[in-house]
Amino acid sequence: MLKIVLTSITFLCGIYFIGEKVRRNAKIDAFLGALEGSYTRINEHLESSTVLSGLRLLRKIYGWTSIALFGFVFVIMKVLPGSAGAFLVVFQLFLLTFLGWFSIKWAIDHKATLSDHWKTHSLLIFGPLLMGVSDTFLHTPFTQALALSLEPLSGELHAVVLDLHPMAIGALYSAICLVFFLLYYLMTWIITTPLLIASVLAIALPIHFARFLAVIDRENTFLWLAVFVAGVCTIWLTQL
Repeated sequence: MLKIVLTSITFLCGIYFIGEKVRRNAKIDAFLGALEGSYTRINEHLESSTVLSGLRLLRKIYGWTSIALFGFVFVIMKVLPGSAGAFLVVFQLFLLTFLGWFSIKWAIDHKATLSDHWKTHSLLIFGPLLMGVSDTFLHTPFTQALALSLEPLSGELHAVVLDLHPMAIGALYSAICLVFFLLYYLMTWIITTPLLIASVLAIALPIHFARFLAVIDRENTFLWLAVFVAGVCTIWLTQL
């Protein structure tokens, strides 16, 4: 099947290269003219685009696709409850598109996201320390309640924590919260980076290719696109 597709593409490119003799037919000439004009506009748009603007557009595509796939998952569950294979395929596609959306959002807007939630993050990290300060000066029992949460652990460790100064207990819990926050931040980057790289390449390569075609011949970008497509298909066919 792949050989048929590649051979057909190469054949069509060959017909296009014939040029004037093929275009003597008015309908063929109009069709090829419309094709060339459409691609020229697409190439000009890509040439003037940036990776950042492309990522923002791709994020929207990922987002709406993930919503559609999520809805389709429920349709499969209702209409084809016994089709586990279809369910897994659609659900995996949903996860892929959702992670693609989240990876771009995280990379582009993560500073804004952290800034928007800095109060919550600060409260989670420094809250236990503030409890220790409150227990020290206002004699509240907050840190003792925190220490009691370690009761399922070994008795010796639990006793050691209970004997600590309230400020020390608060500092210990704040340090634990900080470590978990840093791990969350690091793991988010680790999970999203591969998909982010793939998304950047999916945007950057067409942009740079469009600029490359414009450098060769801005007036005939579709012609040079056909040259490269025919060349790639020919080389690919030799490897099959």
